[in-house]
Amino acid sequence: VSNQGPKEILRLDPVSGVQSEVAASVVFTQIQGIALDQIPSPPILDSDGDGDPDRHDNCLSVPNADQIDTNQDGFGNRCDADYDDNGAVGAPDFTQLLNAYLSSAGDPEYDADIDADSDGVIGPRDFAVLRIYYLQLPGPSGLACAGSIPCP
Repeated sequence: VSNQGPKEILRLDPVSGVQSEVAASVVFTQIQGIALDQIPSPPILDSDGDGDPDRHDNCLSVPNADQIDTNQDGFGNRCDADYDDNGAVGAPDFTQLLNAYLSSAGDPEYDADIDADSDGVIGPRDFAVLRIYYLQLPGPSGLACAGSIPCP
């Protein structure tokens, strides 16, 4: 190996076989004939189409552009029927929903964590969320801190 000056960078034309010298700056700005500034960025995933990228979405399976998470566990209310925050949706959560059923914001029985659609009333749509997630885990969430409180 010789350290006698800069090395030549050659380009080989695949059709003609002709070699030509290439400036080093061209090599670093192009890869296989594509300028680096023309390489498209990878698409940003938004699995549920709610406008929040998956890595920032607290409810990946249900559109929830508002990202409401009243108990700050990293799972949006629209996919979090784990009202007691024990990591699974079960009988205690069902009991909590029954105790709050048909209550409205301002009533002593009302619990914003149970109001999955955030409409101010705990009713049939909120019960539907519990039914979907019953005996399952809350979420899924794209937040790395999901399941920990507080998870912004």
